[in-house]
Amino acid sequence: MKLRTLGLSGLAAALLLAGCSSVASVGNSMATEKSQDRPPAARPQPSAAIDDPQLARIDRRAAQEGATAYLATVGDEDGDWQHLLDAAARGDAAALALATKLRPAADAGTAEALDMSFGRALPAAPTTILTLVKGANVDVLCTSPFIEPEAGVERRYNKDALAALDRLPESQRPHPAFEACRARLEQVARSLHD
Repeated sequence: MKLRTLGLSGLAAALLLAGCSSVASVGNSMATEKSQDRPPAARPQPSAAIDDPQLARIDRRAAQEGATAYLATVGDEDGDWQHLLDAAARGDAAALALATKLRPAADAGTAEALDMSFGRALPAAPTTILTLVKGANVDVLCTSPFIEPEAGVERRYNKDALAALDRLPESQRPHPAFEACRARLEQVARSLHD
């Protein structure tokens, strides 16, 4: 799947707007499994009001069909799915809330697309992304989230991500996630200079 460069910000605000009290369910380990190897995901309830017609259509479909069934139908050519990823990349609160709601049901390519968008958001929204870091997924969220990038892209990203973490005030650093993410980014930086 060819993914466009994504970035997002304001996930915490989107979660609050969506009524979510925790982001722990957003990919507890972010490991992908085959759909048939896990029980069907609960059908998310449609959001109260989404002004964007494409996002509203996704929200309705996920509520009617179930998030797993909806996500099984999306792909690179799906304009609504790409719109969701793009809107989340721009920090649209409704898109971020919807993406967060869909993530627990994501599998394979859809999980990768969402995970990469969260990873690419690290330089722009470090506090938000650190709230998603749980154990093993540090390797997904705090690494180079690119597939075959052009020369220099990974180094720039890594430099920007480390700088964003360094700019965080101590009070905004969720310590275990901050330390794990920073250590992983430093490891990636060393491998990029080898």
